[in-house]
Amino acid sequence: MKTQHIRFLLIIILVITACQSVWAVHATSRAPRYLTYVGSTQERLSFCNGDKMDSQAYRKTITQVHVTKIPVAQLSKEQQLNKTAALVITMMHGPDVARGYHGRYITLKGNTAYVKPTDGWAGVSIYLCAYQPLLEVNLLRYSFVKKVVWQSMA
Repeated sequence: MKTQHIRFLLIIILVITACQSVWAVHATSRAPRYLTYVGSTQERLSFCNGDKMDSQAYRKTITQVHVTKIPVAQLSKEQQLNKTAALVITMMHGPDVARGYHGRYITLKGNTAYVKPTDGWAGVSIYLCAYQPLLEVNLLRYSFVKKVVWQSMA
């Protein structure tokens, strides 16, 4: 008699566990996904300051994840890339290098993200030393982006 009770309890526990797993998966799939981006854990001027221009070393510090309140489900792939660029530009506290493009600073063709050319100004190379790896790391986090191409002014 005890064996039957133990089997019955084990079956109940298994059923409850299975139901909890199904509910968890269902709840997760319905939960809103928000746009995320990564920033550096270090000050960019430590790597890109005119005397020292080390984009590759700066790239290695870009690991700090930030979550926004922007739902991804409402955005096209290209909109996701452009919103990410806007977030990165804001994080850089510099000029809005995409201001003249009105949401089309980055175009997506296949799995390649094309970044439109940026106007030059005094200090642009110092800014781009940090901005380019920061934007590239963020764009390449998307599964649908395999390559980032920086278009030239020509």
